[in-house]
Amino acid sequence: MHQIAYMPAPPAASSSASLDWALIVGIVALVIALPTLFFQIPQIVAAIRNLRLRHRLVLIGPQKAGKTSLWLYLNNKVVPDRITGTYGFQKRGRIVYDLTGEKTFYFRARELIDQGGEFPKSWEGVIRRYNPDGIIFVVDTSNRANEREQAKLLFEIYERLIGAVRYRIKLKGILILLNKFDIWGANPTDRDKVLKEYETSEFLAEIDKVKRLIGGVDVMYGCASLKFAAFRSENDQVLREFAELLSSSR
Repeated sequence: MHQIAYMPAPPAASSSASLDWALIVGIVALVIALPTLFFQIPQIVAAIRNLRLRHRLVLIGPQKAGKTSLWLYLNNKVVPDRITGTYGFQKRGRIVYDLTGEKTFYFRARELIDQGGEFPKSWEGVIRRYNPDGIIFVVDTSNRANEREQAKLLFEIYERLIGAVRYRIKLKGILILLNKFDIWGANPTDRDKVLKEYETSEFLAEIDKVKRLIGGVDVMYGCASLKFAAFRSENDQVLREFAELLSSSR
């Protein structure tokens, strides 16, 4: 008895040609997309790092500048018209604030320390103890008294920490949050004038000394108004830029 071997029929030539064309089109599309992907690598890396709760932040600034208001804002709580000033410091815990409203990018912190502004000399104890990755210096643009002195104090604190034995400074970024910017009105020209005044101010000059002292520390500043919903997009843009700064820093 003869056994008949059944061999599968070879694929049709047209099917093979279709696969070849699909492969060619895919390769061409990838080549076209590569430059775009290359320039987006920093954003992709920042987004991945953004998923991790790794930063410890300290809020500093003068009394009633808006530090506790910022904590309330980051927890989606209503910022009241009047807030009792913080005395000493408060450990506010972790922060996970949705910056996009679509749960795609967050302002995250594994711990937020709200340092009262009544006694600025007490800042050193908190900064030394918690060694923050980032500092948010909340500024009251409606009352600029003692700005330079407080910025100089921050420099002096880190100058002493630089000389401390077995102390590794973790600071990566400083955000100067120019709060209560609504008082300058809705006219962009008026706001730009205030921003330019800060750009050349002795206050920012003292902050820049901290950057030069430590090395590898990025400083950014932006305007905000934490009490008014109309400013939410501007507030969130500043916070997003700071989150990206911390994620991309050394």
